[in-house]
Amino acid sequence: MAAKAAGSTLKVTAKAGETGRLFGSVTAQHVSNALKELGVDADKRIIEMPEEVKELGVYTATVKFHPEVVQEVKFEVVAEGSDEE
Repeated sequence: MAAKAAGSTLKVTAKAGETGRLFGSVTAQHVSNALKELGVDADKRIIEMPEEVKELGVYTATVKFHPEVVQEVKFEVVAEGSDEE
């Protein structure tokens, strides 16, 4: 599972204003849903977010599949309805 999550950058869509600021924030649940689309079942409780994600951009979260299996996962926050989807 960790290997599947390692190789790619996840895309997380969120509503954002013209300045790139999000309406709300991206949470571990959003990252969990993006991982499920890759076929990786990761509960939101095992995902450590870097900080409050409130702007568009690329971030890294840590997924603790097991005490000895920890994987960093990159994810990109893109605006809903943007060309990048």
